[in-house]
Amino acid sequence: MGILALTLAACAAPPPALPASQPATTMPSPRASETDIVGSSEATASQPPSLQALLPAEHDGVELHTFAVGEDILARLAADMDASRDQLMTAFASDHGSRFVQTYAIRLPGTPASALAAGWAAVGYPPDVSDVAVRDETIDGRPITVVHSPSASPRLGTFYLDSRGDTLIVVQAFDSDVASEVLASVP
Repeated sequence: MGILALTLAACAAPPPALPASQPATTMPSPRASETDIVGSSEATASQPPSLQALLPAEHDGVELHTFAVGEDILARLAADMDASRDQLMTAFASDHGSRFVQTYAIRLPGTPASALAAGWAAVGYPPDVSDVAVRDETIDGRPITVVHSPSASPRLGTFYLDSRGDTLIVVQAFDSDVASEVLASVP
């Protein structure tokens, strides 16, 4: 009986405090991108909204993943912009299921989204792809730049670029209807 009482007392005791030399840490929420932990998602006059807040959290009832994708494209874009990959601020929202879509929000301090869009159009597909066509469309009332390669789109999809001030939103999809739905859900 004494052992049972001692065991119960040990289970009810509060966990030991961290030593003063070990500060408590907090983990970012699972929706936060490691490359976009900027603080509050609230926009102020001096701070634009966080990149993750600009991307949809779900598409067609499926939660979108926020892990990094397209690092090869982003490295080419950084090089095209005469910047390092670390200078590009990025966030992601992707569904790699049957309705494949990858969505990027990209900023490069001091660079307008239109310049990022021109860079993406030049480097979105790998260097060995030579049949890239760029055209303008209107999707959900917004001007969108479509970057398409007939030879590479069956394996990589088509890119839909939405320039918003200093932020480039890129939707990469195989199906134009999926791209339109995702672009319409961007705040």
